[in-house]
Parts: sequence; C-alpha cells; structure tokens
Amino acid sequence: MGRSNRYTDAEVRGMLRLARELAEMPSDRDVRTTHMLTGLCGLVGAKGSSSFLARHEVVQRKRKVTVLSGQSEGLQDRSAQEAIQQYLSTMVPTDPLAEPLYSAPGRQVTMGREQIMDRPQWHYSEHFNEVRCAIGIDDCIATKIVLGSGLHVMTVCVHRAPGERPFTRRQWEILDLFHSEMYRLLDVRSAKPMMALSPRMRQVLECMQRGDGPKQIAIKLGLSVYTVRDYVKKLYERFNVSGQRELLGCFVRQPGEAVAEDQAQAGEEVPSGPATTEALQ
Repeated sequence: MGRSNRYTDAEVRGMLRLARELAEMPSDRDVRTTHMLTGLCGLVGAKGSSSFLARHEVVQRKRKVTVLSGQSEGLQDRSAQEAIQQYLSTMVPTDPLAEPLYSAPGRQVTMGREQIMDRPQWHYSEHFNEVRCAIGIDDCIATKIVLGSGLHVMTVCVHRAPGERPFTRRQWEILDLFHSEMYRLLDVRSAKPMMALSPRMRQVLECMQRGDGPKQIAIKLGLSVYTVRDYVKKLYERFNVSGQRELLGCFVRQPGEAVAEDQAQAGEEVPSGPATTEALQ
C-alpha cells in the first residue's frame, strides 16, 4: 500500500504536536507510551490502543511468541483486561492477523485488518466472535517494530469498536508515517514486568535488578531462601530465559546495541556477536 503525498492541515498539526510532546516529555517509558497511545487514538479516531513487547522465536517452522509486557488505553474495564490477557497468552497462532504481520519483511511494517482479511471473512471468523468481541474491539491497524538483534518485536495497535466504520487508507498512512519517524523516541529498554506478574514476583524481580542475591532477598521480603529460589525459577519460566544474566538482560540495553540498531536501520551489516535483549515497559 503506497503512501499519499498529501495530508490535511489538521492531520499534519496533530502528528507534529504529538511528536513534539513526546520529544519534550521526561524519558519515562510508561508516561511516554501512555501519552503516545492516547494521542494515536485522537489522530485516527480510535476507541482504544495497545502496545506490547514480545520475544519472537521460530521453532520447527512455527512462531513462538512470549509476551513480556503490555499497556493499553481506552480498554480499561475489567472484563476487557481479562480478555486481553487471555488473548496475549494465545496470540499466535489463534489470531489470523498476527502471522501475516510478523512474517512480513522489514523492521517496521504497518498493516490494517483489511489488508489481511476482508470484512465478511473477518466477521465470520472464530477469532473475531470469541476474542475481539469479548474485548470490545473490531477493526484495527497494527505496526510491528523489530528491535535490535531481531529477537524482540514491539507492536502498537489502534482499535475500533464493533459497529464503527473501519479505518481508512488515510488513517493507515498516518500511523505508518508516524511510527516510521517517531518510534525511536520511545525508551523501549526501561523495562518493568508485565501486569500478569504477582506482587511478590514483582518484588523478587526488583530486588534482583538491584543486585540482591537469594539470601538478601529472603531477608528483605521475610521469606525463606527456598521460597525465593522458587520465585526466581518462576520468573525464568515467565520470561522464557535460562538464567539470571539472561533475565536481567531483558531489562538492560547492552553496550554497543544502539550502534548496532542504527546500522541495521540504515541497512548496514551488523557485526556478529551475542544476541541482545530488550523489553518494553
């Protein structure tokens, strides 16, 4: 889908205003993402928007996606949040829109529902009737942004409510242009665990990020060392990692990664080396 060379004055002002606001805000990942999601809803008249980061791996020709973190705006009622959590746990391969988006070549790709499935096919699909309706959303536009070494993908979506008019080609163009120019303003390295983590697991993770060992964590939280180790094991399973270094690596930008990412974006060859990890929120 090509991009129009013309935008209305209101559209240009809206994109510039949102870009300026994001650039001037403190570099707090949560605050910037919230503001961006709210602003994108305003730009295209969406009911809600969402953003999440996931670890993508291809195992035996099948895509394995582990969602690390997520955030949404305009989809705040409890039933919708529960449906979103269930959706994220089974997103691929149950969502017919996911694989076409994630398998499309390019480090930044924007697709609307209409590019993948026509309206009758979509509205008769099991996914729409059992998942999207439970969340309270219908038509959508999604942007994938491949980060760093390519193992992690950031996805930003805008959604329309059932019964509302579908998004237009112009609105697709606006989001595609915005993300191609502005996603670098988002600090995708400052990470916090996904809301699905229990309060105790969050506390253990935060202690680990401060450099505390099992004994120190046990004393601070009033737990036994064995209980702390059990929580650590659950964190490894939750983030699909094999050890503490790899777990903490999900929340730290490694030296030289910024250079590697810039080279990749420019189409330059990236020197081989250990895979780096990034996380959203």
